[in-house]
Amino acid sequence: MELNKQAFWGILLIYCFISLVLFMFTSGGWSQLIILIYLGSIYSIILALVLLINIAISIKKKHINLKISLISLTILLIVQFIALLANLGGCGDGEGSYRFYERLLGTNGWEYCNKGKEAASLPLDFLGVYFLEIYTWIYVLIFITFIIYTYYRSFKKASK
Repeated sequence: MELNKQAFWGILLIYCFISLVLFMFTSGGWSQLIILIYLGSIYSIILALVLLINIAISIKKKHINLKISLISLTILLIVQFIALLANLGGCGDGEGSYRFYERLLGTNGWEYCNKGKEAASLPLDFLGVYFLEIYTWIYVLIFITFIIYTYYRSFKKASK
């Protein structure tokens, strides 16, 4: 799929907003505020950098079309889906926590708050801190890689 740089930036803006809402929806308690600050900051920085790249391209009067790889887009969406399922929600000031997939399955969630039931441990969950969830970091790194790869392919194609 080919897009011009303004359309790509607009789609990224919409994607980041929807993604942030999904991450907030799949967390709970204080985790929603942490997700808003944490991912909101990361998305803002990424969008600002993409906008600066687009401005730099426009100043040089280069016209490039960005070709989005469907394979890399699919990988990004799969990793985001896994990160959303593994998203950790807290019980606010109560004891306990849960993962979104546990809430979907009905094995843990708001109804278990104040009973001290903790979220299930996952294979890569060695940090155990709300805003340092390894799945979210993997998603963010793949999202940044997706953007870099998209621009790299386009610059490489335009320089030929």
